[in-house]
Amino acid sequence: MTIAKRLYVGFGAILGTLLVLLIVYLFAANNQGSALESVRTIEDVRYKIMQNRLNLNNFLLSGDPRDEEKVNKGMLETADTLKKSQTLARSDSLRAALSEVEITENGWGENFAKPLLAKRHQVDSGDATVSDLQIFYLQKDPASWLAKSAAVLDQSSAETTKSADTARTMSTLLTLVGTLGAILFGGLVAFKTAKSISEPLNHLITVAREIGDSGDLDQNIDIHRQDEIG
Repeated sequence: MTIAKRLYVGFGAILGTLLVLLIVYLFAANNQGSALESVRTIEDVRYKIMQNRLNLNNFLLSGDPRDEEKVNKGMLETADTLKKSQTLARSDSLRAALSEVEITENGWGENFAKPLLAKRHQVDSGDATVSDLQIFYLQKDPASWLAKSAAVLDQSSAETTKSADTARTMSTLLTLVGTLGAILFGGLVAFKTAKSISEPLNHLITVAREIGDSGDLDQNIDIHRQDEIG
């Protein structure tokens, strides 16, 4: 193999190692970005759910039509957010969790929120009392509805965080090992390349010296012969 080819192979191997490290880094960055996006989605859904509960409680206490409008608008926005989030979700587990939350929130709206809205209207019209509303509210077991969605979101968030931590640890380990490997491999390539260049040069220098010494010897012999003839 010629010196030029050795140089090409050596530096090409170093560049290949750096390319592998770049791919590992991009893969890790993509996983972390996906995890952060999933966490943001989960927290956005959680926030809307809590807002819906708060708006409903405000309406049940005040009977203000503006609070009722917030409840109805919030349920529509939550449903829309859940559908879009399922479409954009990068993992099957997150998509399944959002689907489960969507079913739960639809049930909350149909079986909890809307009956209570109607009961509050009965109170405002005089067909029911505040005590009737309170009893009806407790019979609907409000805590269980919040716990259902919260449990699913908490589990999904924990799985996403664990996955992100695992990916980050693996990427850090691979980057560290790859960097050390690249340093060692680069040093080996540099040593081999220097050796492949220096050995032929040293050989050429040795041959040139031998040729030079041989020429000097021939010249000395000619001078000695001329002296003898003279």
